[in-house]
Amino acid sequence: MFSEHNSGTPIVQRRATAILAILLLVSTTVAGYFFLKRSGITTQTISTFFGVPTATPTLERYRDARTGVELIFIPETDMFPESWIQPPVSGSATAISVDEIARSLSIVTQSLNKYPADIFPANLRKIYLVKQLSFFGTYYGGTATAELGGRIYIVNDGIARGYHDAGLEWAFHSELSSILRYNYPQYFDEAAWLAVNPPDFQYRSSGAEALKEGTSANVLDQEYLRLGFLHQYATSNVEEDYNAIASHIWANIPEFWRAVDSYERIRRKTNLVIQFYSHIHPLFTESYFKSLPVVLPQ
Repeated sequence: MFSEHNSGTPIVQRRATAILAILLLVSTTVAGYFFLKRSGITTQTISTFFGVPTATPTLERYRDARTGVELIFIPETDMFPESWIQPPVSGSATAISVDEIARSLSIVTQSLNKYPADIFPANLRKIYLVKQLSFFGTYYGGTATAELGGRIYIVNDGIARGYHDAGLEWAFHSELSSILRYNYPQYFDEAAWLAVNPPDFQYRSSGAEALKEGTSANVLDQEYLRLGFLHQYATSNVEEDYNAIASHIWANIPEFWRAVDSYERIRRKTNLVIQFYSHIHPLFTESYFKSLPVVLPQ
């Protein structure tokens, strides 16, 4: 048995190495990662203090234990469906800032927790958090695909650039609603949806075209509410119209529910969305949605 004095490594340095090992272990759990982030403790902090050379770890991916969904914070060569890489789509993404990883992780796991775990294996496998996302030469705030097991892509370029917590959560719910609608078309009554719209109304364009035109404002607008749309962007196509209702339901915003009570067309579309979700899982009822924490736009 070696005594501490017989070892070639100073006691304080060996203790520092042990602390580093603990930090590395703790940082691999989501709770531990948040604790270290909030505390400002890094392996580099310990390294500098004790004079022990080490590399500071970064979190590139995290698998949510409850749902099995993998959160990825680096662009990957196979992150998009093959058809998204080729022109004219020309999809591309850039890596999220390391400083935004902990916040993104917190928001997305919080959002995942609002859903029963058993809906994810068949609908969502990966979520990519990126700094920039581009398709058709236009920057996007998020998108999704039901291909490849289901993937969501969410942009977070920092609070200073307007990527607040609420917006990131809204993006998650909106994109997941697209995947669910694609995977369960038998539960979405599109004919009934179109019948709610004014008789002479026609959707304008795709969401991509609305972004290019600068008509993607998504603040509740009375001019559009009376016509059965939450805002101008919802008039792009059925998908964006449905996404708008779905994300507001998940955000449980009082102003939205007042609009549901005040505008018959909004109420009818909201009923169709809730009916759609209830077919996917019995938990999804109006009373459940109204019990969720309010996520106000910022």
